[in-house]
Amino acid sequence: MHRLVLSNPFVALVAPILLGVLAHKLLSKRRASAQRDADDQHPGTPSPPIQPSGNDFDVFLSFRDVDTRTGFADYLYCSLVDVGILVFMDNNEPRLAERLSEDFMQAISNSNILIPIISKNYASDKRCLQELVCMMECLKQRGHRVCPIFYKVKVAEVRYQQGHFEEAFRNYERRRFDPEVVAKWKKALAEVSCLKGWESEKVVDGREGELIKLVVEKVLKELKKVKELVGDDYLVGIDSPVEEVMELVNKNASATLRVGIYGIEGIEGIPLAVKDIGSFLCEKPSRVWRETIQKMQNISHMAVQEKLRIIYEGVREGRRNTKDVSFVNPAMPSPSISPSENDYEVFLNFRGVDTRRDFTDYLYYSLVDVGIRVFTDDDELRVGKRLSEDLMQAIRNSNILIPIISVNYASSKWCLDELVQMMKCKRRLGHIVLPIFYKVEPVDVRDQKGRFGEAFHYSGRHFDQKFSKEWQQALTEVSSLRGWQFANGYEGELVKSVVQDVLNELKKTVELDFSKNLVGIDSHVEEVMKLINNSSGATLCVGIYGRGGIGKTALVKVIYNKLLNQFEHCSFIVDIRESCNRNGISYLQNQLIRDILRRDIRLHNKDHGIHIISSELKNKKVLIILDDLDTTDQLAALVGNPNWFAPGSRIFVTTRDKSVLVRASVDIKYEHKEMDEEQSLILFSRHAFRSDSPPSEFSALAHIVVSITGGLPLALKGVGSFLCGKPSMLWQEMICKMQKCLKMTYQKS
Repeated sequence: MHRLVLSNPFVALVAPILLGVLAHKLLSKRRASAQRDADDQHPGTPSPPIQPSGNDFDVFLSFRDVDTRTGFADYLYCSLVDVGILVFMDNNEPRLAERLSEDFMQAISNSNILIPIISKNYASDKRCLQELVCMMECLKQRGHRVCPIFYKVKVAEVRYQQGHFEEAFRNYERRRFDPEVVAKWKKALAEVSCLKGWESEKVVDGREGELIKLVVEKVLKELKKVKELVGDDYLVGIDSPVEEVMELVNKNASATLRVGIYGIEGIEGIPLAVKDIGSFLCEKPSRVWRETIQKMQNISHMAVQEKLRIIYEGVREGRRNTKDVSFVNPAMPSPSISPSENDYEVFLNFRGVDTRRDFTDYLYYSLVDVGIRVFTDDDELRVGKRLSEDLMQAIRNSNILIPIISVNYASSKWCLDELVQMMKCKRRLGHIVLPIFYKVEPVDVRDQKGRFGEAFHYSGRHFDQKFSKEWQQALTEVSSLRGWQFANGYEGELVKSVVQDVLNELKKTVELDFSKNLVGIDSHVEEVMKLINNSSGATLCVGIYGRGGIGKTALVKVIYNKLLNQFEHCSFIVDIRESCNRNGISYLQNQLIRDILRRDIRLHNKDHGIHIISSELKNKKVLIILDDLDTTDQLAALVGNPNWFAPGSRIFVTTRDKSVLVRASVDIKYEHKEMDEEQSLILFSRHAFRSDSPPSEFSALAHIVVSITGGLPLALKGVGSFLCGKPSMLWQEMICKMQKCLKMTYQKS
């Protein structure tokens, strides 16, 4: 055993990063060696990746098409893809070749996690069994992660080939399949049944939405284990220490080594001071540079080092606490909607025996995952004969009502009573009702015929005729509404469509309010939109500058409402200059994070906020409005780098100071100029006279006011509102005061 000690003080500062780089290099070397050994034993087998390339995958899904393709497998695929996981989905429809192709084996070998969804007919498809054999070989020879899902089958049936599995293998024997091949298939089934995975029937009473949530969480955790450690983007001089250590390690490759890296924390302040002071002085005028240098020269060397040590400890503590996340509510809505504690955004009404454990459960979790508050009403879980007041309140206090109308829906009095209540809310209170016709025809619902009609008439026999008429009316009304009709196909795609439509409907309730008396805004909106549309699909930052009161906020409000439906994640932060002075930049970072992620995170400082925004929002396409900035530091702390967000994101910034936009190098700069005299007169008249032009007796006075205000909308609105209904004498006094103020302003300047 040898000890290698490096005393270079620079190495000590970056020790954690250096160790990460070294760990990855050694891991790569070890894997390469293991791969060479494997290739000697199994020539021609593709090499597994350390991290997927453009053609590789995070997850390989193997499943039996007839059992799960349009339901569970499709749900799982969509859920994995939605969180940014690269998935290869094997749709085992009939193929011509007898054996797996090289491309298929490559896809399995080059996936980090292999998930066989083993269902009752899985063993009846030899392609599924061939894939399973390949997966188990990857597990044994290359350490792949295999996470099986036993979908509506018992593990013992898989391990001992009982039930449907026994029948499938008897069929292979009758067809005289190669006994050695069949033995491999049986062995693979026995081996996979011993692995840790999931049994669908044992997960929360068989609820598939909960199972999919668990699978996605597990996959994300496993993928994090294979990711490289990442260092600072601005590291300088790290390569030479890495080379020194690797050279020493390679000289003693055969022995067990313990490598020690030591040095003074902060290396007497050199790299840490250079980073912090450099960041502070970035874009500062020479005067601030001279003041800073003078202050640094007046502080003793030891005092500087101690101060830096305290700062360093604080930063490190902040990093340790980054994962200390406080969730208000995983299903909490956007703060702009602000429902009360007992309110919901969506009310789901469904027949438990038809959809509770699969479609409805998956829809529920998909809605909750994007931050929508959902009330799920299960008709099987109640006692009593009438809807409770709490249940009726839940329907009334929900923004969107979704009845999932299935074959046995009308056999439940509760489902029908709720539907009656929902249609009343639509007629009287303007609620949005979006029906899903799940494996039933809307015409059968309207006319109460077919299997749906049989369930309805059977249920109606046991109740008063009055109820039956109310139910019939509600069914007739709901069948004519716009919604979704699902007979067959991919249920995951249907759920995605429902979630997107619900988000779009909810966004309509959070559109920003602005004055209906806007004048001349359309031309500015068109110019900005033209600039945006001419740009590429990359993240775009648009800066709008102009004098205070000129209408920049009104302009971005109109643009925000115009673009709102194109983005799932939106945030509008107003009065940044004032709010930052009053509450600090971390307060605004928290607002941005809360709007986008729909949860609260306790931020320790500005740097912690930057870390959360840059890491948690990087896969999200966002629409962000930052209103009234006055420093580049504010912009850097909130949206400092385009890479923090997904391509296609749009960020709008308003400021009075054009130099803020220049120093920040925003993609597009747009000057919002004053209104011309004609537009100014219209705007002023709307507020002063409630019309587009002044009456003849006030025409001369109105023109004077307009000329003094200089085309500033805020001034025109304020003065116009004040003078509305006032006599001409008061107008003349107001004009005199305004002219005096204007004269004093000129004299000062």
